[in-house]
Amino acid sequence: MKYRLQRVCEEDRDLLFRWANDKECRKNSFHSEAISYEEHCKWFSKQLINQMCYMYLYYYENMPIGQVRINCEGEAGCISYFIASEYRGQGHAYNMLQSMECEMQGKVKQLTAFVKYDNIASQMVFKKSNYVEIKEKDYIKYSKNFN
Repeated sequence: MKYRLQRVCEEDRDLLFRWANDKECRKNSFHSEAISYEEHCKWFSKQLINQMCYMYLYYYENMPIGQVRINCEGEAGCISYFIASEYRGQGHAYNMLQSMECEMQGKVKQLTAFVKYDNIASQMVFKKSNYVEIKEKDYIKYSKNFN
């Protein structure tokens, strides 16, 4: 298999820290300021033990090239994802989201993502993945229901 998801573990902390401070990642995040290592470590430790958080690394040909996280509240999950800069624009985000949807089947009834208006790449990924688009004042909300 060329690509797969794998649950995040403690050893992934530093990789996710580097990705979290990637220029494009910060630009596309709703909290765009740089993240300190101390702040990241506290957040990361909380996420690892949070039963309502599903974090996966996305591997392509045995190389971690992305991350997807679902924070659940009840039967709904909110998506956050990242693709490493050298692998962007190659269809990996779409493949990663498809894999993540399979992982989340039976765990949630709805997935939602919030995307900034200038993040055209993410908008295209969610449209291609058949998410319903709702334009809000400051962002676009994408959602998909599961039976």
